[in-house]
Amino acid sequence: GTPLPSNVVPMGSAGTIGGTNPEEKLQRELFIGNTTPEMTAQMLTEFLGKAMEQVGLATAPGNPILNCRPSGKFAFVELRSKEEAANALNLNNIPYLGAAISVRRPTKYAGPQTPHGNWEDILAKYMSGELTLPSQGGAGAAAAVAAPVAAAAAAT
Repeated sequence: GTPLPSNVVPMGSAGTIGGTNPEEKLQRELFIGNTTPEMTAQMLTEFLGKAMEQVGLATAPGNPILNCRPSGKFAFVELRSKEEAANALNLNNIPYLGAAISVRRPTKYAGPQTPHGNWEDILAKYMSGELTLPSQGGAGAAAAVAAPVAAAAAAT
């Protein structure tokens, strides 16, 4: 058959995908609030995924968002791991198309509360080169690359 594009993961594949355990899926799902009807699943997936990759909230290469289900003023996104879902909480208040997007756990989530910041916090730390993800209790994956990237961005 035709090979899948590099950004598509087969549904039955193991690896970083959390399988079909409903409790585990709930830990990988987030509520995205304050969206507008113009924001499509593809737009939200690409925007939020790229934002996560840009500041080092993704734990592996590629878009960490597997699925997005928009519904007018809100959406639900499913991430490929519990860790990336916890990291994505740091996108809270990210500006997109004139709206401050809220990112939080769904109301049916009963797991442990994850300490996290907001987009403003992450962006400031990213730009200063001292990115520390609260959910990881220390330096994030991007800490080593954040300073050179921020310096390069400031130099342009």
